[in-house]
Amino acid sequence: MGGGVPKALNQIDGRYLIELSTRTLVGKAQTVVVVVSPSQRSVFEEHLPQLHGKTVTYVEQEVPNGTTGAALVGLQTAVTEWTIVVWADHVGASSFDIEWLVAKMHNSKSDICLPLVEISNPYVYFDLDMNGHLCGFHETRKSAPKVNRGLSDCGTFLFRTASSRQAIEAAIDPTLEDQNLLSLFPQFVANGISIEILKMDNINLAVGVNTPSELAKARITFTDSQ
Repeated sequence: MGGGVPKALNQIDGRYLIELSTRTLVGKAQTVVVVVSPSQRSVFEEHLPQLHGKTVTYVEQEVPNGTTGAALVGLQTAVTEWTIVVWADHVGASSFDIEWLVAKMHNSKSDICLPLVEISNPYVYFDLDMNGHLCGFHETRKSAPKVNRGLSDCGTFLFRTASSRQAIEAAIDPTLEDQNLLSLFPQFVANGISIEILKMDNINLAVGVNTPSELAKARITFTDSQ
């Protein structure tokens, strides 16, 4: 992103991206864990000792192996039955109704609850079979065909901690430098991990920030709406 700071510490209306992405979720959390690279830990600890009044526990992702490795480090730290994982730059997560989300999570019999929302021109999208079960994942930057409409993630994932941690440990590829956690979800299903799809209506839930232009667009969307 440039600017000399980690992407999650860029700001919208005076708030860090990570503050926006966790705004509704942290209130229900027993513990708050932020996964960082070793080189960025001191910067985060200086700027963000707390998130929404709760002390942050920082853990390091020593191997830069993408979102799969980051999620695994967090889940290995968690001790609660459920862990909500949210990408630090996914400001759309601030639009969640946390009461509804937590109720869905605690009433679920599945290992994972996966919120999805249908959007235009998604750069990643999931396939569901005729019974509404997850059966495929596509990433357009890795040569998947582009579609006009598709079910995309909301940057937020509800994991039953122990079973999800075991699933990731079994699926992670140590030879990959950037393994996308989302690409493993069909494999999880094939390996017997149950995933409950939560279909959402608010397209703002899909908003993440990966480029300066997306940051500018998010500033308009979230400054106006919140």
